[in-house]
Amino acid sequence: MGLLEREAELAALAQLFASAADGRGGVALVSGEAGIGKSTLVSTALAVLPARTRVLRGACDDLIAPRSFGPLQDAARGTSGPLAAAVAAGADRDAVFEAAFAELSGSGGPAVLVVEDVHWADDATLDLVRLLGRRVADLPAVVVLTFRDDEVAGDHPLRRLLGALVGRHVCRLPLARLSARAVHALAEEAGVDGAAALAATAGNPFFLAEVLANPGETVPPTVADAVLARVMQLDAATRARVEQLAVVVAPAARSLVEALPGGTAGLVAAEQLGIVELEGRNVVFRHDLTRRAIEASLPGARRIALHRLVLALLLAEPDPDLPRVVHHAVEAGNAEVIVRYGPQVARQAAHSGANRQALAVREQMLRHAELLAPSGLARLHIGHAWSLFNAGRYGESLAVAEHAVSLWEALDDPVGLSEALVTLGRQVLMSSRPRAAEPPARRAVAVLDGAPPGYPRVLAEMFLGAQLVLTDQPVEALPHLEEALELALAHSDEMIALCRSYVGLAQAAVGGPRAAEQLVQSLEPTATPLHHERRVRVLRNVADGMRRLGRWRDERHYMAAAIEETSRFDPVVPVLEFHARHWALVADGGDWAAAEAGLRAMLERDERPAADYMVGYMVLPVLGRILVRSGRVDEGRRMLVDAWALAREADILAALAPTAIALAEQAWLTGRDDGWREAAALVLARVDGPGNAHYRGELLRQLRRLGAPTPGDVPPEWAGGEAAAAEWERRGQPYERALELVDTDEPERISEGLVLLDGLGAQPAAAIARARLRKLGVTRIPRGPRPQTRETSPG
Repeated sequence: MGLLEREAELAALAQLFASAADGRGGVALVSGEAGIGKSTLVSTALAVLPARTRVLRGACDDLIAPRSFGPLQDAARGTSGPLAAAVAAGADRDAVFEAAFAELSGSGGPAVLVVEDVHWADDATLDLVRLLGRRVADLPAVVVLTFRDDEVAGDHPLRRLLGALVGRHVCRLPLARLSARAVHALAEEAGVDGAAALAATAGNPFFLAEVLANPGETVPPTVADAVLARVMQLDAATRARVEQLAVVVAPAARSLVEALPGGTAGLVAAEQLGIVELEGRNVVFRHDLTRRAIEASLPGARRIALHRLVLALLLAEPDPDLPRVVHHAVEAGNAEVIVRYGPQVARQAAHSGANRQALAVREQMLRHAELLAPSGLARLHIGHAWSLFNAGRYGESLAVAEHAVSLWEALDDPVGLSEALVTLGRQVLMSSRPRAAEPPARRAVAVLDGAPPGYPRVLAEMFLGAQLVLTDQPVEALPHLEEALELALAHSDEMIALCRSYVGLAQAAVGGPRAAEQLVQSLEPTATPLHHERRVRVLRNVADGMRRLGRWRDERHYMAAAIEETSRFDPVVPVLEFHARHWALVADGGDWAAAEAGLRAMLERDERPAADYMVGYMVLPVLGRILVRSGRVDEGRRMLVDAWALAREADILAALAPTAIALAEQAWLTGRDDGWREAAALVLARVDGPGNAHYRGELLRQLRRLGAPTPGDVPPEWAGGEAAAAEWERRGQPYERALELVDTDEPERISEGLVLLDGLGAQPAAAIARARLRKLGVTRIPRGPRPQTRETSPG
């Protein structure tokens, strides 16, 4: 039928390819409904690539649990570069990430990576594409993604990826249906009634091609009818082979097809009729809509029988594709195969970061729980709790973790019980009740009393120590963390970095002399590479420890490294924590508009809401302060009141202190009392330790502005005066500098601070500055930006 009405899209792709050949990469997002011609457009564009351009092309599978990095495995097949080596070796996700960047870096010339049907992508592939999308502009490469936009609902993981792909290097190519003029022209050429063809196909190229391939007296009313009309032209034996192939989600390996009745030779007629195609090592339907139409036409009993045959052939292979095995086992209703191979598929998916796929497999296994051994069922519940947690289903994850504990208790297995208790404790810790994690954490250690040294004891001791640090008990935490580190050094290499980071964090909280050394040392490489989730936790601990030590440059350095690390995977709670802290630092730097937008986006993540504790102590206090500072007092006050309620429930300083400080600042700026005295008194009673000097100093500075008594010494930046203003200037925090300038009796310094406040859009503080100038007798006071100017100001 040819490629019609796609000239603009072809030109856009050609421009991207040409720019990549010059070293400026990009991303092409080719979208549209099924049958709109996405693959045809890409194939046509690839046929006229600049010289030396390498093409790596793969497609995502519509499986219950697709292969991790499945399209990357397909794309690398037949090549000899770093990506092929990484996927062949079964490398972990970070090694695959690095290999993908090396593959696209240009050593072998410009490259095009095509990932088709990305709406079916596993989470690991989505994470890689997200990272490539951020960096490809600096590579001589183009990443082309095709997807069905009508299958990407509001809660689809791809929607978050699409929202993250922004910038001039991103080209969006939504494909429209063919015009009525094009449909009529093609129909007339084929001898088909143009009006009927347009009414039946609405300009969908694939459906139109099926209609035009079956000219008759009437136009088939649906694409399924058109496909089946073509299939009915086959003899019975070939038709049966096509039906068998239809239950195999594309692509079907030729080795598998050869093992099916009739092999590839039995599909010659179907190939000649344009129903199937041979692509290298695979046999595929000309379009997935064809396969789906044929599969849907099969009676249920026959469809199950065909799945059973495919399952038997897959299991007979020396190295079966286990995600496909599980998929066909589910479709065939073979519970024994699901529970036999499901654990391995789920573990592989979880390890690569494909959390949705791990969850899907574990949910299938739980439907056949009666076939699992008691220990297998108990272990499944631990994995299921983590899958639910990573999916943002926190209430369910907590309930499953509680059930896992009860299952292990019945088994009288202290090692399994300890791991289940740690799992339960983590679910509780990440809820709005972090202190409630202490009982399961203590019990996880107690049940291993007398157990040999090894990973289980490292995990239990470390978790208890971490829980105590995070709930403001660092003195008691240190012995547990030091024991965990000693055990890890001898028996559990993969836990060394995390244990050391918690030791450093606890030492920072108590003023230990080796705190900074332990924190930095936790980032040194070990024999076992850190899993990405653990690396994020290490960076969090290092950044937090540096903040407690007053080393603000180091804090920002490690926070930047943490944000870069979190770009490697889809946000879950530990990652969201970094994003919240990042926006707080952006607000400190004076870009309130960007910080507000980032924090509001976190609150609006309907598809994966942050845990209450994080909203309470990481998002609401910062956002509430921005709103109050910029004059939107009512909304800001409401957020701070809500934040304080959540902080009281959490009952940890990390929640209480930022909110109490924000309430005190709000009272000073507005003169309205929303419980700041009670909040300040509660926090002051708990911030005597050296690791809390930053909280104590900021709170005391706010109380001094309110005229409240403020005993004790504070860090220099909170002591007030010229030295404090100079320190805030060094730190790049204009708002705090401006407040110190205003808090003088020198009109020139107050006026200097007022300029800064007006530039930030800090209306309440600017009003205080103007009042001070008037009190000092200054008559010519700048009026400040007009309302319409203020709306477009940085604040």
